[in-house]
Amino acid sequence: MPILRKLFLRENIVIPNAIIDDKRLSYTARGIFLYLWHLPDTNAVSLAVITRQSPSDTPQNVSAAIKELERYGYLEIRPPKLPASEQSPDLAWLDLHGQP
Repeated sequence: MPILRKLFLRENIVIPNAIIDDKRLSYTARGIFLYLWHLPDTNAVSLAVITRQSPSDTPQNVSAAIKELERYGYLEIRPPKLPASEQSPDLAWLDLHGQP
């Protein structure tokens, strides 16, 4: 049996085991979670940005994976608290949770 070895070349992140072990999630959903998890807290992200990171996935696949993460409690999408004049349907906070 082969032995797995890892070579770390850059900064590392700590990945919650729950997301890796959750068999309800597709690998696309896990990958999107990991991509979002590694971003700085103040980073702006959109469906288009995520889709560009994975050209083999369609926007529909990415959207479905995001809904998976939301359904199982790993991602919460909520509108930011802004004055009514600054509200936009395209603007939301994404809260990631290491455990559902």
